[in-house]
Amino acid sequence: MRTAAASSAELPPISIALTMAGVTRPLSDCFNEAIAALAAENPDSTAAAARTGVRVGASGEWFVLATGADGSVVSYTPVGAATPTECDARLSYRDERAFVAMMDDALSSTAAVATGQLRVSGSLKVASAFEEVYVAAEAWLRNKYGQRSGQKYAVALSVEQAEAVARA
Repeated sequence: MRTAAASSAELPPISIALTMAGVTRPLSDCFNEAIAALAAENPDSTAAAARTGVRVGASGEWFVLATGADGSVVSYTPVGAATPTECDARLSYRDERAFVAMMDDALSSTAAVATGQLRVSGSLKVASAFEEVYVAAEAWLRNKYGQRSGQKYAVALSVEQAEAVARA
């Protein structure tokens, strides 16, 4: 789905990396935190070129992310349960498991759409370009939790970590 900076042989999937770092929050919450932080880093960015609504789970809250012409996140706004109408594209993940599978590259966006795990409406061009936001958010999370590009990781997980990964 995404093109990460480092090969998958160098870094574990993001859900495992966060579990190994002791993070217990849902992965979608972690990505929301990262995207909000990325937006805060661009206070002087140009006007938004595209707006994308995103939610995880049928009853999840929507968030609208605006990106500039260069793909940088310029704003992040929680909008609640009502489907946002001011968006160029909307991405709705069926549930947390579908989101995790896609962020871990275990499920492609094509397969997710075909199996109903991801619903996309509006501009497919904007929705496809939004993948770069996820790449930047993943890099932000890896940096925050100490897993930088090129850093090797231990293949063996503790029993507690393996159980946490299995529950996720």
